[in-house]
Amino acid sequence: MIVSNCCGASYAEPGHPDNDICSACGEHSDAIEQDKPSINVIEIPSSSEISKEDFYAFEDVRTSGAWNMFDPRAIEASGLDRKVYLDIMSEYSELKEKYYGKVDESASVSDRA
Repeated sequence: MIVSNCCGASYAEPGHPDNDICSACGEHSDAIEQDKPSINVIEIPSSSEISKEDFYAFEDVRTSGAWNMFDPRAIEASGLDRKVYLDIMSEYSELKEKYYGKVDESASVSDRA
């Protein structure tokens, strides 16, 4: 099996030789031959896997202003799984655009209404 020389992980799709990006660290790497990968890479959900309902549950908590969004009570108040909640935080800009549409940042507040 061909794996990356940096981590011993398999290559990101579409795989080597079409791609020289390590699936574990995301860096360009040289290929080496091993019986099996030294590291298994788990799939992390992308923003396309976060539902509109989950995003709106997050937004309800955020717009309430009751907690700092890193506060564990905010996670609890959202009713979301901790991992989903943290995924929304890390993908917030993409999800906001996906579910609210693109906002023209140069427009005045009154133009957005």
